[in-house]
Amino acid sequence: MRTDDERVVWALDVGKQTHRPVLEGVCLELRAGQTLLVRADSGAGKSTLLSLLGGLKQPDKGQVLIQGKNLARLSHRRKAALRRRIGFVFQDLRLCWDRSVHYNVLLPLRFNGAWGKAAKAKVEEVCHLVGLEPQTGVAVSELSRGEQQLVALARALVADPFLILADEPTAHLDVRTSLRVMGLLRGMAARGAAVVVATADMMASGAFEADLEFELKQTRLVPMWTDAGHELPLAATGA
Repeated sequence: MRTDDERVVWALDVGKQTHRPVLEGVCLELRAGQTLLVRADSGAGKSTLLSLLGGLKQPDKGQVLIQGKNLARLSHRRKAALRRRIGFVFQDLRLCWDRSVHYNVLLPLRFNGAWGKAAKAKVEEVCHLVGLEPQTGVAVSELSRGEQQLVALARALVADPFLILADEPTAHLDVRTSLRVMGLLRGMAARGAAVVVATADMMASGAFEADLEFELKQTRLVPMWTDAGHELPLAATGA
């Protein structure tokens, strides 16, 4: 059930640096059923931002809360349990290359304790949804780069996550497939998931039609626009 007033992600003055500042003063909030687009050039820090929002990295400054839980205060076990309910699409895909499409897509269900016929049926359903049904028994290494991208997307969607963090989800896809992928992500939001897409693809940006849109520029998130009649959340403006 969709609960529009549920705050899924809340970032408060988040900063991260390596040998140089990568992110500074990041403030945003995202609620159940909302979509957020981050436009950024390659190397601007969008992958780092998604890793922070998903609890894969810790900020050097500020706080990230998911469903009201401060990630810095969670044990490794509780943080891992929370991440299992998040759908990640990584820019480098992070697939098990020598295993089948079915094996890769099934992994999130296994981590959540789902087995047997129900899990198999869910994998087949999602593979059909993204257009991979004929290749479920094929090793990922034998697929095209675009097909591998769809495997990563199917894996992110299969467990019905409450939060989806997609880093360049349309990379290596043709226009028609890119539009379908963006439609699938919007569909997940309609079912109640909060969805964040980070991309440098201008065509994909326009196709996503996000509720909130930001540009990541010189280490900071700059609000672009939101759907008509709705002001940006206070946290999103940095006020």
